[in-house]
Amino acid sequence: MLKKIIVLLILFISIQIFYSCSSSTTESKRIIENKFWTDTDSEAVSDSLVNEILNLNRFTSCKKKQKPKIVVGKITNLSNENTNSDLIEKDIERSFISSGKVTFIPSKTKREEIRSNRKSTSDFTNEKEFKKYLKSLKSDFFIDGKFELEIDSLINPIKKKYKLSLKVTDSKNLRLVTTQIIVITK
Repeated sequence: MLKKIIVLLILFISIQIFYSCSSSTTESKRIIENKFWTDTDSEAVSDSLVNEILNLNRFTSCKKKQKPKIVVGKITNLSNENTNSDLIEKDIERSFISSGKVTFIPSKTKREEIRSNRKSTSDFTNEKEFKKYLKSLKSDFFIDGKFELEIDSLINPIKKKYKLSLKVTDSKNLRLVTTQIIVITK
């Protein structure tokens, strides 16, 4: 009789473990179903990249004298998805502004003017024109970047790698300060 109770108890526990594991599988399916770039991804990636940039030696040494002046240029969408690169640009701007560690172009009209004339380093034919553009903005650093997507269709389910890379250029001498890259796999 005692053996039957123990066997039933083990069977009952095994059934509970089996069903509890199946519910976690359903949860992971929900995560896998969202295979596209979302607004939440944009916010999280922007915050992370901006924190990495702000912790660079160049920014911390510049901060002692005065807050560095930042201009965020164009983020080019090189993926085949219809991702809103304007949203990524605005999230990066928001992250810089909310950090309180940089000076951003303060007037709303200036920001709108820059957005309408938003450029990346590839929009200029030579360094002289780019330097002239940066001098007119009176910035210390110019930030632009690209958004890419890599799809691995050999894996089932298909894996997507979203890659956002930001390039920070010193406006005074046009030297590349850093390139920060973050990848999200879905």
